[in-house]
Amino acid sequence: MPALMRALGLLALVVALGACGAKPLPQPLPADEIPEGGGLLSGEDGEFVIFER
Repeated sequence: MPALMRALGLLALVVALGACGAKPLPQPLPADEIPEGGGLLSGEDGEFVIFER
């Protein structure tokens, strides 16, 4: 049991030290600013089509 606790403690230390070099996440766009390009469902054409004739 002490060996398991020592291994978990060492793992926690390695993870904590590894997180020190992490870069911050990029900031999201404001809600009133729409990015260029197609949307998630609209694709490159810019419109969502269910049935195409």
